[in-house]
Amino acid sequence: MFSILVKDDEKLSVKVPYALISDLNIDRIIRLVTAGLGDDVKKLYDLFPADAEEAEYRREIFADIKKEGVAEIFSCFQDILDEWADCKEKKEKFDISLQQCVWYIREVHAYLAAVELLKEKLPPMGFESEGMKRLMAFIDEYTGTEEYKSYKETVYALYDELVGFRVKITYTRDKFVITEGSGKGTYQDALGEHFNCKDATFRNPYLNGVETSDIEYETAKMLMKKNKAFAEWAEAFLLNAKDYVREEILLLKKEVTYYTAYYRFMERMQKQGLRFTAGRTDGDKFSVNGLYDLALACAYSESENVVVPNDAELKEGESFFVVTGPNQGGKTTFARSLGQLVFFYKMGLDVPATKATLPFFGTLLTHFSVEESNATGRGKLVDELERLKPIMEKREHNAFIVINELFTTAAHLDACVMGEKVLKYLIGEGAKGAYVTHLNELSEADGAVVSLTAELDENLNRTFKIARKAAREYVGTNALTVKYGLTYEQIKERLA
Repeated sequence: MFSILVKDDEKLSVKVPYALISDLNIDRIIRLVTAGLGDDVKKLYDLFPADAEEAEYRREIFADIKKEGVAEIFSCFQDILDEWADCKEKKEKFDISLQQCVWYIREVHAYLAAVELLKEKLPPMGFESEGMKRLMAFIDEYTGTEEYKSYKETVYALYDELVGFRVKITYTRDKFVITEGSGKGTYQDALGEHFNCKDATFRNPYLNGVETSDIEYETAKMLMKKNKAFAEWAEAFLLNAKDYVREEILLLKKEVTYYTAYYRFMERMQKQGLRFTAGRTDGDKFSVNGLYDLALACAYSESENVVVPNDAELKEGESFFVVTGPNQGGKTTFARSLGQLVFFYKMGLDVPATKATLPFFGTLLTHFSVEESNATGRGKLVDELERLKPIMEKREHNAFIVINELFTTAAHLDACVMGEKVLKYLIGEGAKGAYVTHLNELSEADGAVVSLTAELDENLNRTFKIARKAAREYVGTNALTVKYGLTYEQIKERLA
């Protein structure tokens, strides 16, 4: 079956670990992306594409979705299918044959209108992605069959006949008089002509509910009595109802929301001055400019706070960022932004940065510091090691791993030894990633380590900028301690 999310359905998608979603605050972002769209859409972001080819399949489709007018076409397509579902539901509520006929005609017409919309509107868009070309080829093949053409002709003729009926209802002397009417347009149009209220929106009161009032029932009886041929035609159409729905169309309605929801979300964020880029792959290069924490940006969306962008690069022979610096200096935020970068790139979507070049990582893993578990009775260190164990055992050669503040409860020397062993092991397995730590020594744990520090200005205020620099002696202490001359070295110097 054709899918706009999966190129090869024989390849298995990979479940996104819940810990990763929570550690990187991805859950907060996805909640905003899918707000009001339901759990079915939210679940589309729970699976990683099977490999780089599958991710690129999505990325090319998303590039086409971003073209002017494309998202609007699919939104209209989805709205028409929502109308189809509504008609289908209403049809099931009636036990009167005539009413079922009417709603069945409207139901099938809505479905065909959605298909015809794609057939008409998509070709002029000049799509370049394989996925969109496959979609148009499917639509052409589907709508080109004699069976489809014949069915469409019948449905459209029935629908035109149905919506062409006009009646005139006159109320006089406590009586309703129903006669044949004339004119074109809808009842809403007629209301607008007779009650010309500026900016008013008129609704047909007869469409507010599915139950039929007495006057509606008598009107229908009169119409069908005078149009017996149509009534018999409509009833025969319902009696010979066929399975006209293609599952690919319904699947498309669901799957395309994966792209359009994220595109609409990006539009909202861009209005606040935030930047996104599609990113690209160039061998094993890892370089990003203007990277920021998207979840933090979402939290700041209605405040005066701004996110601070950062740059990062892994040169040839480099594998791991070791990030040190003062408390609350932006280290963890930076590490999360790296994880979000890899996550959305793996998903085939645009990433929160101005420019990005990175390899496709087969696996994205995280390990963030946890609180001591009262439930298990184990200490924090044991819990951290339990969670670290599967990461170490995966032996993933092409992994990106984000580690935040490991071994904080261990003695300094023990934490340094364990931290160095973890880094060397992961680097030896061919992994890349970021390790946030208060241990300066880890910035020199291996030749493949890149030392990054959270910067302070001349007044020792946090800038939230992350610079490629050697770890400083005071980075493990609170910046206020340094600012007010209370470090061990500063006190020792004064006492001397």
